[in-house]
Amino acid sequence: MKRKDCIDKIAKYLARFVEEVKAYNSANLYDINIHAENALIPIFNLVFDLNLVNANALAKKNYPAVDLIDDANRIAFQVTATPTLDKIKGTLDRFQENKLDEKYDTLYIYVLTEKQSSYSETGLQPLIPDGFSFAAKDNIIDLGDLLQRINYIQALDKLETLARLCEHEFSDTQIEQRKKKFQAGYLKNEPEKLYLNFLPIAFPEAIYIADLDVDFATVKARINQRRIDAGMRKRTMFKQGELLWDEMLEKKIYGNDFITRENKLITFRDLYDSNESLTRLIDKGTATRINTEEYYSQSNAYLNNFKHLLRQTLIEFCKAKGLQWINAKEILRFKNHKEVPNIKQIRWKGKKEATKTVIFEMMSKKDKEGNSHIICYRNMAFKPSFVNFGKDWYLVVNPTWSFTNPGGHYPSRFEEAYLSGLKRQENNQAVYYQYRFFGYYLSYSDLFTEQNKYPHLAVNQLTPLNFIPKIEDEKWRPPKEFAPLNEREAELSADKELNNTLFE
Repeated sequence: MKRKDCIDKIAKYLARFVEEVKAYNSANLYDINIHAENALIPIFNLVFDLNLVNANALAKKNYPAVDLIDDANRIAFQVTATPTLDKIKGTLDRFQENKLDEKYDTLYIYVLTEKQSSYSETGLQPLIPDGFSFAAKDNIIDLGDLLQRINYIQALDKLETLARLCEHEFSDTQIEQRKKKFQAGYLKNEPEKLYLNFLPIAFPEAIYIADLDVDFATVKARINQRRIDAGMRKRTMFKQGELLWDEMLEKKIYGNDFITRENKLITFRDLYDSNESLTRLIDKGTATRINTEEYYSQSNAYLNNFKHLLRQTLIEFCKAKGLQWINAKEILRFKNHKEVPNIKQIRWKGKKEATKTVIFEMMSKKDKEGNSHIICYRNMAFKPSFVNFGKDWYLVVNPTWSFTNPGGHYPSRFEEAYLSGLKRQENNQAVYYQYRFFGYYLSYSDLFTEQNKYPHLAVNQLTPLNFIPKIEDEKWRPPKEFAPLNEREAELSADKELNNTLFE
């Protein structure tokens, strides 16, 4: 495509969008202005060579004067369909009031429709922060100014990209689709809180690494002697983890919050502390303290090691909260009573205090005499994993369930059938409530737990993102209709103890 053809196409589609905004605004329909902010981001980024994001989507509640921000380049945009002097004054007043001139060097006010032919510079001057450069002729812009900048772009590939973006957002097809959505009420002006299943975590700034110092030959002999005493044959093959675990039991060392790699022990526990029980497993002279980020940044292998250490540390953290690690499924589930398995309820606190059943009894149908028995227990659980974005680390919570036999520990023979049924029965909302519950439960601490706080890991609540426009779930994803496929699935009932009143 030739350069002139690209510019003509860009101008045509942007002009069409201006007319669309004018039409909706004249009918007091302002949803299109919210859409415009997001639609213009990739266009502005190409034209101004920026990395703008929507401040509302980032929950920047302290930035009422701006809509789009680029913190790295210290540039902000206000996008408005109102070109009046009062609107400009209001924006500058809020910009100054919130001291945004300390964060941004440049402010553009982009008028979606058409800016006035002129603005009173003297009327604006008292509202411009001291030392901040803002001129109406340069910083109040509209389509004409945008096209002028685009006309200066020499790179044909950038112009072609802009042409494709404009055609995608502002073609007849897109305009018609937006019209249908607005008429159907799909899009709302108010933002929707968007919760990711990520929970921010914190851990110590350093880890400790030391060589293992365990006489594995002695441990093997001890295990084999027990086997002989029990009338069993000797073993010749052992895994190091098995031997290490036996040595820990022998020395009464408890805890899982470490990993071993290449005959080295790695942990957040302070191996310089002589009172630390893990020091009885190491050569103390080899103990080394290393910065956490420095360790996991070395390579993907070290990063994976660190994630494994986080998992082991999480397992230890969760013990005090009544959760146990099930290695075969790689899940953390609420632990049943070892001697007397039973239903389990816990008090927890979200928006308000509530009781949640975390282990349910599943009973058989009553026989002719009216008796029934426990088929299995149904335990709330989640599958953990970890991700990082630079220095920020998150626990990823994927809610699930675990089914045990009437003894409360071993897997139920019906587990796969139950899980399959639940997957078809539960909707997004049910899984969302379970995630929110785990978020509150793992991050909550009171005066008592603060005094006995686990020192090597903290789980925190994630601040929700503001997603605009709001989309009602039922408009695009109708509720599931659950029809049992077999006898096992017919025994399932939805967990209705969690609802929105407990969170919002």
